[in-house]
Amino acid sequence: MTNRAIYQIVDSVRGTGLDRDKSLELTLQLLAWEKLSRKNRIAKELAFSAEYIKYPEKVLNVFQALSASGGLMFKAFSNIPSVIFANPYVLRDALEVVNRLSATGVLENVDVLNLAEERFISPVGGYLNMPGEVADLMSAMADIRSSDSVYTPWDSSFAQLASRAAIKSKDVYYESILHSSIPALVSLLSTNEFEVSISNPILQPTAIEGGKPRLFDITVAFPPFGMKYPADEIRRDLFNRFPERTTIGSVLAVRHAISQTKSKLVIAVQNSLLFSHGYEKELRKDLVEKGMIEAVIAMPNGLLSLTNIAFTILVINPKGGLNSIKFINADSPEFYVVVARTRNDLRNID
Repeated sequence: MTNRAIYQIVDSVRGTGLDRDKSLELTLQLLAWEKLSRKNRIAKELAFSAEYIKYPEKVLNVFQALSASGGLMFKAFSNIPSVIFANPYVLRDALEVVNRLSATGVLENVDVLNLAEERFISPVGGYLNMPGEVADLMSAMADIRSSDSVYTPWDSSFAQLASRAAIKSKDVYYESILHSSIPALVSLLSTNEFEVSISNPILQPTAIEGGKPRLFDITVAFPPFGMKYPADEIRRDLFNRFPERTTIGSVLAVRHAISQTKSKLVIAVQNSLLFSHGYEKELRKDLVEKGMIEAVIAMPNGLLSLTNIAFTILVINPKGGLNSIKFINADSPEFYVVVARTRNDLRNID
């Protein structure tokens, strides 16, 4: 579970009248501001202090100044809730909590890895809340080393895969269609900051070098389920990523991820990709014949917050040449525990 400090700040922020998503966003902005100040990463005149409790209207000036520096700061601080412009004094309670927790050193240990686990937080933008244990499992299977470059396309709204990868690697690239400042804020609060790109990996990929998709050592991906894409857009793909020329999102996601991966791809897919005919079958046949599939792990139902769709984790080696495939059935009582009528949690991840 996330550090209780986040609970306290979110509770104090809710007095501003913001909904749950915006309350979390503002909480993370305050936490990022405090961390940047504590680490001497921003100008002294912009640093967090108890003075802002008396003059909360100055917080607007700070956020605007941080946003003006561009890059990750712009993505993190440019979205300021309108209620604060109307009445900045509603920030006082939250600023008092941040000041108290900062003075006691509590905020030095804030954990942003499991934001999606907090039951009072809804999935931002309708994205699936990937359970922390699923993110832990996929990240562990990726076996990330400090020298690896890591790509996390379609990461959840809380950047769970990117923040885990950033524990070990300083070269992590997050790419998602989600328009929110939360991924950038999670980056600022992570062990190592990661690059944040807001774009559609299928239709407008941004990790491009020398006119070609950038190759990362490792990709860890949890694409959205049930997506379809315009056929005309796929036919116009500049990088020849999609030999199947289908509109099926799961096929396109696997092909895109392979096109940007050198050594290992860990990707979650709907079970339909494993059993359906047509383009799904063509993809499976090609991957098997080239010896690219290292492992297939069937996951239990009931792990996701908004759907009971069954999914599988594939471990793929884009170089190919493998002579065998490991099949693991994690949809058995050894690997999950029932916590509600439609909800299960993973266990025995090791």
